[in-house]
Amino acid sequence: MPVWILYLVALVEWYSTLAVQIIAMRLAIPVVGSSIVLTSIFMGIILLALSAGYWSGGVLAARMSHQSITKTLWAALLFAGVRYVTISFWFEVVLLESLLEHVWYIATLFLVSTILFFVPVFLASHTIPLLTELLPETSKGKSAGKMLFVSTIWSFLWSIVTSVVLFQTIGVYMSGLLVWVSVSVLAAIVYRYADRTRAIIAVVIAVLQWVAYGLIRSPQVDWYSHDSAYQHIQIYDRVYEERPIRVFSLNDAYSSAIYTDEEWGTPFQYINEALDITKQLKPKNILVIWSAGFVYPELAALFPYVHDIDTIDIDPEVLTVAQDVFLERDLHSKIDFFPYSGRYAINTFLKSQKSYDLIFLDAYNGKSLPDELVTREFFLWIDDLLSDEWVLIANMIMDSNMESTFADKVSATLSSVRDELYIRNITNNPNFENDNFIVSTRAFDDYIPLNSPDVQIYTDDLSTAEVDVVEMLYVRNKN
Repeated sequence: MPVWILYLVALVEWYSTLAVQIIAMRLAIPVVGSSIVLTSIFMGIILLALSAGYWSGGVLAARMSHQSITKTLWAALLFAGVRYVTISFWFEVVLLESLLEHVWYIATLFLVSTILFFVPVFLASHTIPLLTELLPETSKGKSAGKMLFVSTIWSFLWSIVTSVVLFQTIGVYMSGLLVWVSVSVLAAIVYRYADRTRAIIAVVIAVLQWVAYGLIRSPQVDWYSHDSAYQHIQIYDRVYEERPIRVFSLNDAYSSAIYTDEEWGTPFQYINEALDITKQLKPKNILVIWSAGFVYPELAALFPYVHDIDTIDIDPEVLTVAQDVFLERDLHSKIDFFPYSGRYAINTFLKSQKSYDLIFLDAYNGKSLPDELVTREFFLWIDDLLSDEWVLIANMIMDSNMESTFADKVSATLSSVRDELYIRNITNNPNFENDNFIVSTRAFDDYIPLNSPDVQIYTDDLSTAEVDVVEMLYVRNKN
């Protein structure tokens, strides 16, 4: 093979490996949420597979003829690509949800990443040492250096392109299919030097599978689906208690909903509770942390005593999606949107000496828990943003009996900042094991004092929230 083809193979192999790593973690986020634990385990298993593949490929390369190396390259690339798209990407979510019902969270991540991704990454990583053996250099060290330089530069570029470009243009699943098509075409290029007809057939099959997969994954007419760099967004119409509603879903969890008939409002009880509190307090300035479908800000903006509403969301795409698809109108003029992380936005507001009469903390959406937003340091910053004697309300998703580790620790963390806190179970639905609780710094009707258990609190230095919340959601009470 010409030298440029050898480098092309190295480029595509490293692109596919980095893309697979990012896609694997992104597919897991709707199930277990984004966490350092998820990232470190999936990255660790893939790095382990790469190491094993490099060693095995080096042993094979030293023993094989150039013709045998070409055939081995073709087989490894093709098998890895088929395995990614037919098994790894298709079954990751199903396997995660099934195992989490019975197996410890961290053990589940190890099992899923090993079962689904170790073998194909191990096979694909044979490419670099095999290619090095084919380079026409007198020095193998020089050959290896060139190959690793080219492949690593490409991996840097595509690690960014995958999340910033592919996820936002063709979606997570189609990005996975792009990996398969790229690897298949690459295998066909390699195999061309053994059998040109079979190589052409391989390319045609890859393209046909791309088309078929795209048709299967295309959204139905009654819902909208989009994968941003941060989350999976869905919007669809349903009927609730004989009234039409539109649901805004993030990472497969209900986030907001509005009625789509003549009367503007929402069926979500916790949002209506927040609006009732707003009516009682009559605040001028409101801060909403986590925007979702902008339902609470839109409804609160209708109150004449509310002058300004600042909303924060780390995902800038929620604004466009909410306006164009969910609300189907521009946001109220009283609402300002800041596409920042919660911690960055609050720190910026503190430096500019902003203050708010009411802060609505609504960042804890089912499976997605930003663990940095449940630490003592974060709540201290929130407390500093409040005007004197004004109120913080937080929508917390916790187990109905508040017996989980997460419920205990987040209660203790809040209590470490404010002595007097009050809580109310808003949904109290016997059909679910987790409910919406509103925690408030002021007592309202039907609110009770929040007990502060004597447990370790969440801090920036030590936070197990990302593990605790998954355990709360998936470890069921079997009694």
